[in-house]
Amino acid sequence: MLFVRLKALNKIVYSLSMKFRYQILFLSLTWLLFACPPAKIDRDLTKIQENNMDLPDLRERYYKGLKFKLSDLFTNDYNNEYVIQDDALTMAIYDIDVNFSIEVFSMDEAELIQYGFEEETDLINAVHDNYVFKRLETLDGGISSIKKTSSKCKYPCLVQVMHGNSSFYGESSTYMMATIEANKKFYVLHLIGIEENMGYLFDDFENILSSVTL
Repeated sequence: MLFVRLKALNKIVYSLSMKFRYQILFLSLTWLLFACPPAKIDRDLTKIQENNMDLPDLRERYYKGLKFKLSDLFTNDYNNEYVIQDDALTMAIYDIDVNFSIEVFSMDEAELIQYGFEEETDLINAVHDNYVFKRLETLDGGISSIKKTSSKCKYPCLVQVMHGNSSFYGESSTYMMATIEANKKFYVLHLIGIEENMGYLFDDFENILSSVTL
């Protein structure tokens, strides 16, 4: 039984690793083909500058039982090429090269991931650590901050920031990541962009986390 379980897990881990490699390449091509019109780009940047470089015009969004507030500048890009789950919600502000994503893992999926860890760990840490590991595999010179518990979110929440070179951005990029346990599910949120543009956006990421409700 243990051999079967490990064999299934190894197949999933290999599949996720390969998926991330092809996802980054595909996303790069998508950006080149479907860039936003200049008029909208100028309008987005002006709104951010007028709001003291904070993302403006927050409005409530909904994804699989979770409510949260996100800037109205984000538009759906219907692209799941930089996430693990096929049905993730992905959005972008093209002017400042910022992407947002949220995806969900069920209890069963979390338990399967947990079985892959040799040391004892709980479900939220297993989901979070596995995702960080997969993300760093896709980055050249990838590094991560220390994993912390968020004091902003109303639910159990782990936060970590990763940096590294990706083929999508063509330069050093930053991945702000949070894993939230709520509604008997595990939600993984990302705010992603070119590293030099992301320093002033961490408070925006925290604001997203603090807005989360069921």
